Amino acid sequence: MRLSLKKTAATPRSRNTAGPGSPGFVAEPQEELVFDRGIGRFSRRLFERISPRPAKARPPEEDAEGKPVDSGGSSALPIREAAAHAKDEAVQRVMREFDFAISRRTDRAFALLMAAQWLFGIVIAVWVTPRTWMGAQVAPAQALEIAVLGGGAISLAAILLAWKYPGTRLSRHVIAVCQLLYSSLLIFLTGGRIETHFHIFGSLAFLAFYLDWMVLLTGSLVAFLDHVLRNMYAPCTLFGMHHHMAPYRWLEHTGWIVFCDVFLIGSCLSRVRKMTVIARQQVEQGTLLHQAYTDSLTQLPNRLRFQMEVERRLNPQEGEPQPFSILYIDLDRFKEVNDTLGHAAGDQLLVGASERLRDSLVPQALLARIGGDEFVAVLPGVAEEATLVAMAQELITALMLPIEIAGTAVQLGASIGISQFPKDGSSEEELLHKADSAMYAVKRQGRRGYAFYKSSTTPEDEQGVEEQQALESAMVNHEFEMHYQPLVDAAGNVDGVEALMRWNSPTRGMVPPMDFIPSAERTGHIVALGQIALEQVCAQIAAWQSESIPFGKVAVNLSPRQLEHPSFLRDLDAAVLRHGIRSTWLCFEITETAFAVSPRLVEEQMRALQHRGIQVSLDDFGTGYSSLGRLEELRFDVLKIDRMFVSRMREGSTGYRVVETIIRIAHLLGMSVVAEGVETAEQQRLLERLGCNAMQGYYFSRPMAVAVTTEYLKQAALCGEASVRASNGQRSCLPAPGDGGESCGAKSDEEASELGHGALAAVLAMPVTP
Repeated sequence: MRLSLKKTAATPRSRNTAGPGSPGFVAEPQEELVFDRGIGRFSRRLFERISPRPAKARPPEEDAEGKPVDSGGSSALPIREAAAHAKDEAVQRVMREFDFAISRRTDRAFALLMAAQWLFGIVIAVWVTPRTWMGAQVAPAQALEIAVLGGGAISLAAILLAWKYPGTRLSRHVIAVCQLLYSSLLIFLTGGRIETHFHIFGSLAFLAFYLDWMVLLTGSLVAFLDHVLRNMYAPCTLFGMHHHMAPYRWLEHTGWIVFCDVFLIGSCLSRVRKMTVIARQQVEQGTLLHQAYTDSLTQLPNRLRFQMEVERRLNPQEGEPQPFSILYIDLDRFKEVNDTLGHAAGDQLLVGASERLRDSLVPQALLARIGGDEFVAVLPGVAEEATLVAMAQELITALMLPIEIAGTAVQLGASIGISQFPKDGSSEEELLHKADSAMYAVKRQGRRGYAFYKSSTTPEDEQGVEEQQALESAMVNHEFEMHYQPLVDAAGNVDGVEALMRWNSPTRGMVPPMDFIPSAERTGHIVALGQIALEQVCAQIAAWQSESIPFGKVAVNLSPRQLEHPSFLRDLDAAVLRHGIRSTWLCFEITETAFAVSPRLVEEQMRALQHRGIQVSLDDFGTGYSSLGRLEELRFDVLKIDRMFVSRMREGSTGYRVVETIIRIAHLLGMSVVAEGVETAEQQRLLERLGCNAMQGYYFSRPMAVAVTTEYLKQAALCGEASVRASNGQRSCLPAPGDGGESCGAKSDEEASELGHGALAAVLAMPVTP
């Protein structure tokens, strides 16, 4: 049976219930500011248009100089000016909403007023007109006809426009014209009685409710033209039968209208200025609320908004908490795309993925972005596993459809972990943690799938989640540091050091690489760790160089992901330039697994490194995917024999012959050889016999912290000077830990003592990293 989930179009009200930052969110002010009786009722509704709508990301256009330009082709505004411009536009948008709300309300009020005036005009035609001198000039039937037809035409025009097109600029100006024309009609029906002229001033006062000074000018202009024309052609209808006694009376009336307009227009402008100030305050408040609860890239709710939503469902104001589910969504392959195409393409991909997820969820769900490529969805009222399975499958299918990014079709997937309330927990933190654990279980099983939280998967999966979070925290708190292990040549002199990363955790102590590097590889943090290592190594090389401490070359391990990163070479050049060191002092070690991922890219990066004078070493040779053909083709500078082969070396054994063969092949191909894992004097002697160029292992030294390594190199330099003076020296420059510290290349123990052997022994006795 196929389960289908149908989504209905969300109304503005249903979208608003999603809260700040969700699609269509309305940033509501904390306190509703009431400007007058016409605005307070609409203030909450007006700010629906403050928050920006999420838009599809698109790459910015560029001019001939490569600078970003706006749609008009001009240079893009600076960030601050653009922000101020956007805020001004928001204020104008809110003011337009204010204007529309006030105008619509006033239009309908005038429609009722015009209907009442029409009836009032009919009463005047029947009752008042016959008792004025106009009654002798106009028959009662004719006056009634004028009131019914003329007044009806004026009133109906205003009423129909107010109800058909309320709030428009046209409607308010037409209503102003109709209102003043009706004042003129009433003055005619009353025979120009002075009391009726007050209707003009009342009409202007009512028009001031629009808070639009142009409407007042429209009404005043109609009154002025009426006075001018009637004074010229029918003055008796304007001022009564004694008009000839005051021929310039129309000017007096016009002056009083202007006097009234001055105060009304001034009042309107003052109210508009106050409204603008309040609108600006509410826009700023709404913007702050929107930013506090919204992810700036995808315009989805952020982690804070998600936490508020879950807490609201866990602790409802009324009734008992209702069941809901949490879907923890992690995008598959996002880090690969981000590392390959760049961060700008990654941002576009996140926006596109968020739109796919939002369109696939039901309107009642809340979708939030809580991390780089991590999203969570809250599904209220969903408790059946079949429904959740259908929803998870729909989300995965939506993300598998190609997304066009920078001309490249990118296909993603998703790993989804599901937790349910109340079955899996009773707090936001617990539910999210268990959904994360379920998602991590999907990752371990091969990605692109879903899983419900199960207590049986807790130990290993939750440990992986905690390890990932601990890595992120350690990078932020600068807990990673470099230790160094010396490489010793056949004569016992220091030929260089290898940089090895250690995690100095405040809770776990010194954590070796085998306990965090695999987790960093899985989660993609290995690229960031590689950048940290490169920065610290370059800084340390600069420090040794400033103290004139010879150190040979510093070998740094490179992960396949770091080598494939598009900005690797750029970051390397920047670090070398920033610290003022020579690139030839570096040597990068690459494991054989790098060739299994992207051999062509590895070859290009190798040649780029060698072009900079940097040696490239093949690490752990013999344990991976290398072949003799590839070894000849790629031309490494150094080949490192894995400790597995060194540990099997015995006089005349098969392991001895294997190592001999590897060294001969490397020398024939022009490579120097370094043996790893040398732990005994016999291994050292055999490797020297076979012509191994350098050795590395606990027999010479364990990895040491920076301070210990610095003292070690200083004493190594001192022993080297002694070796130069002792032309017939036959012993090793540096003593192995535990060999009694026999001479530093001198002929006798007395010379060794004089040349600082005691200081070297003190250095070797310092605590080092296990």
